[in-house]
Amino acid sequence: MNADALTIRRLETIAEYRACEDLQIAVWGLDPREIVCDHVMLAAQRHGGLTLGAFAPGGWLAGALFGFLGVDEATPGRPHVHISHIMGVHPHWQGKGVGYRLKLAQRDHVRRQGLALVMWTYDPLESRNAALNIGKLGACAAATSATCTATCATRSTWACRVTASRSNGGSTRRACARGSKGRSRRTLPRWTRSRQTGSRGARMVCRSPAEVGTGWEGGRVSIEIPAHFQQVRKADGALALAWRLHTCALFEAAFAAGYAAVDFASPVVDGVRRSYYILEPAPGAP
Repeated sequence: MNADALTIRRLETIAEYRACEDLQIAVWGLDPREIVCDHVMLAAQRHGGLTLGAFAPGGWLAGALFGFLGVDEATPGRPHVHISHIMGVHPHWQGKGVGYRLKLAQRDHVRRQGLALVMWTYDPLESRNAALNIGKLGACAAATSATCTATCATRSTWACRVTASRSNGGSTRRACARGSKGRSRRTLPRWTRSRQTGSRGARMVCRSPAEVGTGWEGGRVSIEIPAHFQQVRKADGALALAWRLHTCALFEAAFAAGYAAVDFASPVVDGVRRSYYILEPAPGAP
């Protein structure tokens, strides 16, 4: 059964909100104190926010998304934006397009509100999330929302920003994605997305935690991350931490130099999955 068999709609009953709490624990293994609780999701939805569910036949909750209204403090005039806070898909349904359908429904909601921008966060070392956010939805990342420390071995996050109108729609370190109305999915507002496959056409900056990142001389660059980071973390916590700290330092240096992550590729090379971020400098960047 694929995502087309699911019904995407707002959560309506207390039982459905409670099912969303359970889903968060099933997806991320959270302590109950860490989840977004039912009354927060309900209050946000009543006042401009959105809590969506992907329901399988019989009413079983296969995935959910929660976001709320906010303001973009980095933009003059502080326009209202939609903050996409969490999206999770039950392990049984992962890899079947459920997250993509939830994101498209979220985009339609934001359009109806007259908003131009969606912002959200995710762990940049999760290849599957990067493929959806950067590669498929057309978001870009040019900022991090936390300082990476040794406690980031489990998760780190970026802040991502994407336009509401794209046609296709430890502590946590999260990336920021944005875009704007009237633009196709493959167009960024200020710089050109890479259309390369893998790292071709991009100067490699990082292949492993043992390597030292090069300078930021301009032009397209690529940074490799583990294709299956959770497997690395479970097998070798020290190696996972090394990846975390090294890539955090590289991305912070890239963003400070005016680069943005504009594409993501995960090709199979010699029978092995490899995952790369493609970064390009914004016009006028040093």
